[in-house]
Amino acid sequence: MASGRRAARCAFFSSGGTNIGTASLLPDAAGRKESVDIGIVPLATALRDRGIDHVDLLKIDIEGYEDRALMPLLVRDHQALWPRAVLIETVLKRHWAEDCLARLEALDYRVAGDTGENVLFLHPMTEKLES
Repeated sequence: MASGRRAARCAFFSSGGTNIGTASLLPDAAGRKESVDIGIVPLATALRDRGIDHVDLLKIDIEGYEDRALMPLLVRDHQALWPRAVLIETVLKRHWAEDCLARLEALDYRVAGDTGENVLFLHPMTEKLES
């Protein structure tokens, strides 16, 4: 199962080999074109179906598909599920259709750390919890 904009089925591409971290829903982001068919659901649906009503930290590292999974969650209808912190991989951001970093900043998330490959964002609600 994967997270994306809407419920659907799609190909999950494997790089072949032992590093499944290079598998992706985007064929250009995976080293090879071997694939299996998987289901996709919106992240908000996946969280609610599992009884999750808040997210403290979301680590999102899905090989160039981060925008398609994260952006549908970051709408006002799902604000109760917005993560207090987001750690997002940016290595394959060239594959994004939408700029996740700009969207997070527009929603008042602030950069708390940047390794060059991952960026940690904190939402102002995190500071309220810490005080």
